[in-house]
Amino acid sequence: MPAFVKMGLHSTGYATHRCVKRNTERAAGRRKVLPGFPVTRQFETLEEINQYLSGDTITCLLCGKEYRRLANHITAIHGISVEDYKIRYGLPWRRGLTSQACHKAYADALDEERRDQFRALGDKFRGLSHVASHRPPTPAHRKAMVERIIASQGSKIYEESDWTAFLENIGTGKTTQEVLRMPGMPTMTTFMSKMREDEQFKAKFLEVWRGLPFSVQARGQRLMPEFVVEVRKLFDLGWSDKKIAARLGVTAMTSNKFTKEWRIGVNDALEEGE
Repeated sequence: MPAFVKMGLHSTGYATHRCVKRNTERAAGRRKVLPGFPVTRQFETLEEINQYLSGDTITCLLCGKEYRRLANHITAIHGISVEDYKIRYGLPWRRGLTSQACHKAYADALDEERRDQFRALGDKFRGLSHVASHRPPTPAHRKAMVERIIASQGSKIYEESDWTAFLENIGTGKTTQEVLRMPGMPTMTTFMSKMREDEQFKAKFLEVWRGLPFSVQARGQRLMPEFVVEVRKLFDLGWSDKKIAARLGVTAMTSNKFTKEWRIGVNDALEEGE
């Protein structure tokens, strides 16, 4: 084989080797995680989100590198979707992972005809928003909404320590209304909102409430299913409302709210038997 052919094959092979090595090093560099990453917490305020998305680049919270457009990087390098990334860090659904500088560059490059096309598309999709499924708000947006509501009501923001104190007071045998009237405690409206929005708190409250005597539950107008079970047992033994009430620590009227329906059923059954 001629020498120049051997030289050419050798040169080509060497160049290919260098290219593969360079690409491998670049890929390893793209997958390298910088110290302090990945970030494990979500954005808690809208100010944090705006600061994160308004720079010339956007930092990848998984590896710490900065990009003008983040979507391609997280899907290709980290193997997660943009939606999963937003859920993980509490980013808003309607804002893309593109830096402010990149947005401006795109906007400057659009001619008027293309701008009109995008405006028409925006109007079309806004018209379909009422039939689309709505995603839940991010923690930062939810916190901002709560702060706006509380500010409009002139109330304070209750921390977890406040709700812990609330449950401790309930555990002493006080009703919900009695605790809410105590200094520093939330209003009934705030309490009901907390019960609707925080399933973990609701479960803790019901656990504490279930452990209270039936007399406290009746005074607080929130009788648990265990009370009905006990009333039924005593009713089946032939006890009167007054005797059941004395045994369970409630009034005869409270007992009668349940037994009157059962008593009607028993009387109907006796009439049919006759």
